[in-house]
Amino acid sequence: MSSAVAPTVDYTPASTLSLRALRAEMVQRAVCIAARGRSCRAKGDLVRARDFEVRAAELMRVARSINVT
Repeated sequence: MSSAVAPTVDYTPASTLSLRALRAEMVQRAVCIAARGRSCRAKGDLVRARDFEVRAAELMRVARSINVT
């Protein structure tokens, strides 16, 4: 007989500074990925450009969802 152990959840509040740093890093990554997308589009590689644009948009969406107030 084995009992399932529920995973422990950490409810420690993150500091505002670390959330701001996380958000800034995610925005910076999104900007870099968007630049790669523009570069691919300029070279005519529309499929890869679209992939990069979708990834950048998703990162920006997540970054904006981080509440740093």
